Amino acid sequence: MSRKLAVYDVYRGDEYLFSGTAKEISLVTGLKIDTVYWFATKQRMRRVEKSKKPRGYILLRQDDLDGEF
Repeated sequence: MSRKLAVYDVYRGDEYLFSGTAKEISLVTGLKIDTVYWFATKQRMRRVEKSKKPRGYILLRQDDLDGEF
């Protein structure tokens, strides 16, 4: 049985850009695949929240958003 690929929503600041798998995001943005996975971690989000001038991409895993609305 194959493993289901996670789908992420990609934001730059408050602006929604697109959704895709880690591989698709890597191809569109030019980021390394490891960087894409790092951007989706809770630790990265904590750093962005603490930053006075957050910049760059923010990735939210769609599975994590299911129960928030």
